Amino acid sequence: MALAGFAEEDVAVSVKESNLTITGELDAATGDFSGDVDIDGTANLDTVDIDGATQIDATVTVGVDDTGYDVKFFGATTGKSLLWDESADSLIVTGNSTVSGTLGVTGVLTATSLDISGDVDVDGTLETDALTIAGVTLA
Repeated sequence: MALAGFAEEDVAVSVKESNLTITGELDAATGDFSGDVDIDGTANLDTVDIDGATQIDATVTVGVDDTGYDVKFFGATTGKSLLWDESADSLIVTGNSTVSGTLGVTGVLTATSLDISGDVDVDGTLETDALTIAGVTLA
């Protein structure tokens, strides 16, 4: 099958049972697929806009060591999000959040305030500038 402007040996096209087979490279300005797309190999996509649910069955890597990117997750409530900010090398949680289970921190935990509604077990020295017990401030 020859196409206008192409020599027979430059283009190989066959259609069998509603399948189009192209030997070589398909170069198209746009594509509209109304069914599944199965790609064996690497899909190099410059920009991706996915409007439906996506399942990823393997490890997801964003960037490479020493070259990271921002990654943001939004919650179902306005103003709730989690952001890995690559320029600050920081994980930023916007809005209140809850940790279920045990939160382990290696290093120093710095907080502007701390409200504990259960027991406190300190293995080591407790240093404080001001301490109030049962409404009595200790000096």
